[in-house]
Amino acid sequence: MLTVAYMTSRPNPRFEWFTASLRRQVLESGWQLTDVNLVVVDFYADNPGRCAYMNDRANGFKITLTPPKPTVWQGKYRLTKRDYFAASNARNTAFCFAPDGYIAYVDDLSVLMPKWFSRVREAIKHARVTCGAYKKATKLVVEDGIAVSWDEEKIDSRWNLGRDDQPIPITGGALYGCSLVLPTDFVLKVNGWDEDCDRMGGDRKSTRLN
Repeated sequence: MLTVAYMTSRPNPRFEWFTASLRRQVLESGWQLTDVNLVVVDFYADNPGRCAYMNDRANGFKITLTPPKPTVWQGKYRLTKRDYFAASNARNTAFCFAPDGYIAYVDDLSVLMPKWFSRVREAIKHARVTCGAYKKATKLVVEDGIAVSWDEEKIDSRWNLGRDDQPIPITGGALYGCSLVLPTDFVLKVNGWDEDCDRMGGDRKSTRLN
């Protein structure tokens, strides 16, 4: 089973961009939408109307919508004066909803580029960890799940290391969580994402091309 985990802590994450691009690639591959377990970890999941809002943008996928599990860094159980970045906690939350098989992680404000799902299926075929690279973009225009125009703002430091025809080896320090697929057994072996890393991190107001 493939679980695709989508992380957001934004009121308007442009979820419809992501689901439209995923739908197109899943169906083109010969898979069915029901072959994908789509888990959405949403900081606003408990807000009134949020479930309907996300389901209206799911593009035919049945989604599991959940808030991040309790953490000291954010949400109603926080011990801090304000909410902090807690990506490891959100990713571990998604993993709790993943059956045996594989899990792919995707961040919000993103649209999948055309070969993303084929690379996920290749990783599953060979039982390996595969990372994607991304571009951060402004003025992104998405039509039917395809990014048709954008202005580049920043390129992932790994972008120019990659190849279009095959994956290349990278070090562990180059494994970022925002575009990644791996066997769930591997996640268990390392006890999930290290939540000591929560609170650290930053992001700019932009969108991602994965």
